[in-house]
Amino acid sequence: MVYGCFLGNAPIILYPFALLLPKWAALWFLSFLIGSLSLFNTIFYAGITVANNRAVPTTDRAKLNGLASLGASISRATAPILAGTLVQFSFSSYLFPAKWGSLFAYLVLTSVAMSSYMLTSNLPEEVFPEEETTKLNHKDMETAVVEDISD
Repeated sequence: MVYGCFLGNAPIILYPFALLLPKWAALWFLSFLIGSLSLFNTIFYAGITVANNRAVPTTDRAKLNGLASLGASISRATAPILAGTLVQFSFSSYLFPAKWGSLFAYLVLTSVAMSSYMLTSNLPEEVFPEEETTKLNHKDMETAVVEDISD
């Protein structure tokens, strides 16, 4: 999960090099970067889903996955608004010229990406020790069997 987060965010530092390339090479370079970012972000999100499901007992997984879907929906709704506001401010404010405004937007996005990596690298490897996890699973299985018999 940590590697997926790092490899999904670290290539962002290569974006300014596209300014040094001819247009056709910049197009291929940026296409490759976006593809690699999408691939590693998919690995990161899969790792987050597995970590979330391990963090709660099996009886509460549906609630957790519902809350995770709600959070993902909210972030997918607000991210384009925030990114558009950042780009609009960077290019149209009179604080700096447009070329430097693109670097300002780049610095803000890079700092957000690196902060997500730092938060991910501080997560514990295992939330429950192995013995507690198996006890929880056995207890849930016994409860399911008792409920099934009582029906």
